[in-house]
Amino acid sequence: MRKRDVFGHRVNQVKFVYLMVIVFIAVLSARFILLSIQANRYDALLAQEVALQAEIDGLLSENESNVYHEIGEIIASLPNDYEPLLIANDLELAKNLAGLSMATNYQTEYDAEAESPFDEPLAASVRYIHISLDMNIDDATKILDFIDALLALDRLFYVEALTVQYFDGGGASISLSLYTFYNEVSV
Repeated sequence: MRKRDVFGHRVNQVKFVYLMVIVFIAVLSARFILLSIQANRYDALLAQEVALQAEIDGLLSENESNVYHEIGEIIASLPNDYEPLLIANDLELAKNLAGLSMATNYQTEYDAEAESPFDEPLAASVRYIHISLDMNIDDATKILDFIDALLALDRLFYVEALTVQYFDGGGASISLSLYTFYNEVSV
């Protein structure tokens, strides 16, 4: 290597090495600083994810607080006879509570001689009423409110099937198959 440049000045090779070492240390320290910042952000996001998952689990456990009763416990609270007008009033009340009072093509059919929808046999005095309900609604999400309103009523309903057909305009056609019961005994 030459000791003098074209102008006759002495070439000092040590300055270049110092400069290269300083740049290398700066790049290496910047890398470690960026890795540390990213690790801190990742830990914060991981802690936030754990907190959100705990909140979601808490909300889900609130909704899963259903209590199941044996038929012997609830048979005394069943009506003693078949009253289609009271059932129609309950369905109308649930429809209004869910905001479906403007539903079109609302039709219900009752079958008072229906078979049991369950695999297990119930008491011989329990009678089953199958209800077929059809309606057109403007917002399909309100059907869940309708089912919640049905379940909140004093009458016992069993939802067997729910079919939703969506329209292009945003509405939906609902077909609901459900059962209610009465205990045919003389009091």
